[in-house]
Amino acid sequence: MSQVNMTSLNAVVEFDELNIVIHGRMDSGILISGRAELEGDADDFHVTTVFLEDGSCLSADAADETPFEAELFKRIVCVLHNEKTVVGRHMAVEWADVVDNHRQVA
Repeated sequence: MSQVNMTSLNAVVEFDELNIVIHGRMDSGILISGRAELEGDADDFHVTTVFLEDGSCLSADAADETPFEAELFKRIVCVLHNEKTVVGRHMAVEWADVVDNHRQVA
């Protein structure tokens, strides 16, 4: 599931059927699958990069991204951090496992 680098507390976590809400409706949104590269500490993580299922890569600091790609990255990150969503809860559990594994090794 997640790959952990013990020296810098980061992980790559897969997600499936992440739903981007459009006009406040979940049923008319976009479903996205891929992997998220996470970095952080024991308290929280932040998303550095998103790799979509088709191989596309999105990140906050990519200078060559279109406005749509930049907005898509922001919306994906919002869902990944929202524990009210299935994907957000999955990310929280995965990050807690990363932190726990790091503490066991340290």
